[in-house]
Amino acid sequence: MSLRRGSQLRQYVIEDLIAQGGMGSVWRARDTRQNQPVAIKAVANDLIADPEFKIRIQDEARR
Repeated sequence: MSLRRGSQLRQYVIEDLIAQGGMGSVWRARDTRQNQPVAIKAVANDLIADPEFKIRIQDEARR
């Protein structure tokens, strides 16, 4: 997934890149419905189809 500052993803407006690594990137964004800051993790394109990675990211989301 490719994001950039100022773009919008559903109700979230992307503000700044927090970190970037081999698994993807983490962005600070704002939830426009609740006017709250949020973090959005964008997974690297080459990992999206990896079934093992899918399990890892789902486990991470549950925590």
